[in-house]
Amino acid sequence: MKIVVLITGSLREKSQFAQVVDGALALAEVFPQVIDVRLASTDEKSTILSGTRQWSHRSDFHVICSEPPSIVVKGHRLHQLRQLDSGLEGVEPDTWVLKLRTDKLVLPVDLLKFCVKRVAADEESHVGKFGILEGHLFLPWYINDMAFFAQARALREIIAYDVAADIIAPSLATEQVIWARLLGEDANDFFKSVCCFPQSHQLRPRMQGQGASDLSQAFEPLRNILRRYWQVLHARFFPMTDHRFKNPYRLKVGSVELISDRVFTRYDDWGASFTDPSIFGDLLYQIGLGNRS
Repeated sequence: MKIVVLITGSLREKSQFAQVVDGALALAEVFPQVIDVRLASTDEKSTILSGTRQWSHRSDFHVICSEPPSIVVKGHRLHQLRQLDSGLEGVEPDTWVLKLRTDKLVLPVDLLKFCVKRVAADEESHVGKFGILEGHLFLPWYINDMAFFAQARALREIIAYDVAADIIAPSLATEQVIWARLLGEDANDFFKSVCCFPQSHQLRPRMQGQGASDLSQAFEPLRNILRRYWQVLHARFFPMTDHRFKNPYRLKVGSVELISDRVFTRYDDWGASFTDPSIFGDLLYQIGLGNRS
């Protein structure tokens, strides 16, 4: 098993960036499987070289000055994909890539260790899958895109920009554009359906242009796209952490009822989030698809 730690983003938050790099290098000292720590950024080359000078003596730390795209799209989507693409250059398809961000999310080294150990213990069962931190149950593809773990071959599936996202659903969030590619031919149907989804916790589900006060009522029109979302999550994602909440969350939306210590919410039921995609086996069973996990 070979692992490349790939850090992407801007160096504007210097203290957070230093913590991320130091954590990645600490991981490399523990696991011989980590063959390289890379930084891919679209910042000015002088800024990148200046900001990484303290690690320039490390033979296992490499800097990639990625050429920025000629246009800026909402959320710097193109910048993010360009950095990921350039950071994977030369990486063998079977190599595992732990993608981290330069700012906003500094993960504890112990969490990274757990994820590596989990996959190393049973690499075959994780092939073609993505390790993630969290995502939403009912807001498709609001999946944390700051950190994830997958083989380079799998990551190549999401390195493309679909202009349909901005044409059909311009308010789509960056992570939705990136991860929706895993829906394959259903991606455009997802883009067309996005107007039915709230764009933030401050909005509420809408159905046929009218507010739906009852979540069960809002759930039904979105059932098909949610089903595909759940199927892909269950089949191709795994948790980066084994964290469980002390008090299980009780959820009932439409025909779905769930009690899980891997579910939480910062808002309400419609904004419920998960930390372990395995729970989708139970959700699919409840709507008549698959076996109870």
